[in-house]
Amino acid sequence: MEVTMVLVINPYAGGGKALEKWQRIESELCSRLGAMTPLVLDPNISVKEYVGRMLREGKTEFIAAGGDGTVNLLLESLMEQAPSELLPRVKVGAIGLGSSNDFHKPFQGNSFIGGVPAKVDFGSTIYRDVGLLTYEDEARDLCKRYWLVNASIGITAEANLFFNSPDSVLRFLKRSSTESAILYAALHTIATYHNRSMTIMIGDYQPFQTRVTNLGIVKSPHFSGNFCYDSDYEPNSGYFYVHLSENMSLRRTLTTLWRLSRKKFSGFPLTHSWRANRIAVRSAQPFAVEFDGEVI
Repeated sequence: MEVTMVLVINPYAGGGKALEKWQRIESELCSRLGAMTPLVLDPNISVKEYVGRMLREGKTEFIAAGGDGTVNLLLESLMEQAPSELLPRVKVGAIGLGSSNDFHKPFQGNSFIGGVPAKVDFGSTIYRDVGLLTYEDEARDLCKRYWLVNASIGITAEANLFFNSPDSVLRFLKRSSTESAILYAALHTIATYHNRSMTIMIGDYQPFQTRVTNLGIVKSPHFSGNFCYDSDYEPNSGYFYVHLSENMSLRRTLTTLWRLSRKKFSGFPLTHSWRANRIAVRSAQPFAVEFDGEVI
């Protein structure tokens, strides 16, 4: 039976450089993978409807060519459109045309095509857990979203919100230097962020109240450029890791940021970590939640 891969391309990823990267590797990728059914993202096209149609036509292999947000868009579409009995047969690959490309980390030397990270070997796939995020919107309706790599509340979420809606300086940096853009977004957010009072319940532990500087909920410890927690990567254990930084001063926050750039987090003052399979967070005020680079 012939299988045609479905390719979703986001030309707006990576500060608008995605299409240029894609054109550089397109011919080599096609020679490796053969026939593909491409879809270039467009505001007038419903990705979910398109993915649903591809699933009904028997397609089970999908590639997200873009950043982590593109992977998330494809994931959301598959989770909503694929029948439960079909999901175990669906395979997802990715081509990293974005800014951070956390889905691909840690980068492997043999997993690049023309300098672009790629996970497209459908002969050696593994099962991966999918995180479920449920939340109340402003109308108090219950909503749900899905995530694959990591999620966050606090500085990381606010920095991602700023990264997705940049000022003039950040727009320039996104076009010229990804690492500089990520660092600028982080420092800008840290300088303006105020610790938020929240109630947290992790697994079966008793709920507790704290002032959140940052809360990371991660399957992969890698996030936002070179930052990385020191927890294990467990793609299909049914658990994630929760990393809390609480009530930190500006100086302590900057120190923690420096440690995260060196994969050091646990055991330092005002930091806590848990391994869990669920977490609930409440606050009297609305707050941003980031998941795979997307923000609500």
